[in-house]
Amino acid sequence: MTQQLDGLRARLADPQHRALAAFVGIPRVEVVQIVGLAGYDIVILDGEHGAFDASGMAALVAAGHGVGLDVVVRVPELRAQAISAALDAGADAVLVPHVRDGAEAAAAAQACRFPPDGIRSVHGAVPASQYGFRPDYLAAANADTACIVMCEDAQALENIDAIAGAPGVDAVFVGSYDLSASMGHVGEPGHEAVVAAARRVLEATATAGVAMGVMAPAPEATAGWFEAGARCVAAGVDTSMLRAGAMAAVAATGVRPNG
Repeated sequence: MTQQLDGLRARLADPQHRALAAFVGIPRVEVVQIVGLAGYDIVILDGEHGAFDASGMAALVAAGHGVGLDVVVRVPELRAQAISAALDAGADAVLVPHVRDGAEAAAAAQACRFPPDGIRSVHGAVPASQYGFRPDYLAAANADTACIVMCEDAQALENIDAIAGAPGVDAVFVGSYDLSASMGHVGEPGHEAVVAAARRVLEATATAGVAMGVMAPAPEATAGWFEAGARCVAAGVDTSMLRAGAMAAVAATGVRPNG
């Protein structure tokens, strides 16, 4: 019997779905709320590069849900305990970095799902289950928890068909910055070779029937990726947006009191 998907997992499975995402590395409720109120659809809490810890994750996830966001946690690495902790905190999905082949992709998906579909450790009184007040949690979690794996290495490109086709994977997200470095174009996520590689990922995900996500090298590239068939485009990083806003505010004053 085909499993009836729900939540973010169902939205990613919809070929017509388009979601705008922002990465957040500052572990503050206010930052998450601003992202949602600004009009983004997904917030990606960056546990690989941001200063996050398990004690504060549930509050950040709840803040995201409170302003209508789907919440994805980028875990530091492909490790079952890290994936389980993010999902126990209530995340709608995990984003698993540096997945290089089909076996790693399948392992990531297994870590996202309770038995018999996977190996995720079971706890019925965590934030994700509303501390046990949600009676259908254990039955529903596998249907609405999404597994997103990252293609950000040249090796992953060689194995992209196996990665996209791995059982339980819902989306492949192209990490344009690390991929550019891996391909020999450090700091050039918009390089034509990197864009061509991302389009190869788009082809593989279309064939596998899963979603493709990508980090847009510039906001103006977002619409083009949606038109090409991407279902999730990340167009913004909290620290970069703060820097740009601060610089614009200073420039708008027309003065430099100390220089």
